[in-house]
Amino acid sequence: MGSIAWAKEDGIRSDGKAFYPNCIICGEEVRTTVYSRKMTYICEDCKKIIRELKRERQEKKEDDLRTKGEKRFDSALKKLEKQGIDETWDNAIEIARTALAKYETIPEVIMAIGLLRTKHKIIPQQKVGNLRADFVIPSMKRAVEVDGEIYHLKYSREEERDLRMASMLGKGWDVVHVPATMVEDDVLYAIAFFC
Repeated sequence: MGSIAWAKEDGIRSDGKAFYPNCIICGEEVRTTVYSRKMTYICEDCKKIIRELKRERQEKKEDDLRTKGEKRFDSALKKLEKQGIDETWDNAIEIARTALAKYETIPEVIMAIGLLRTKHKIIPQQKVGNLRADFVIPSMKRAVEVDGEIYHLKYSREEERDLRMASMLGKGWDVVHVPATMVEDDVLYAIAFFC
């Protein structure tokens, strides 16, 4: 089946020389010499708008001189603001900021700030033998892992890893896993989850 048959089936107007499918953005007709169901048609006006938006986005990107860690930290602060933090969190935020390069995810940043806010002394990204813990809390003898959805798919491997890590940390130590979604929803609740 070719352009003409597809155009007829799809109700696309044709004048014998060109086809006129609708722009997927604004709905205006787009003139094309070949019609295909696999193509996406966009009119010239919409293409101009898209190019302008891409150019503006690129300029913003070039103007933003923050590191990935700084961007991650700022995103975490926005999520914490939605949780209702106030000025009593400022000290914890400033302490956490001093180690911003150590946090690998936004939920880890939020957890660090929450742990510091609740007066826990933490060691982020602590190397334990050939393993690494998201956080170690020496006073509690606890390693804390902030987990995304992938953790649940690899449970048995993670359990073995946790046992090895706990034994390397020493007697009385354990490893707890806190879901990243819980941390992003309510960090203080997430901390209470393992304290």
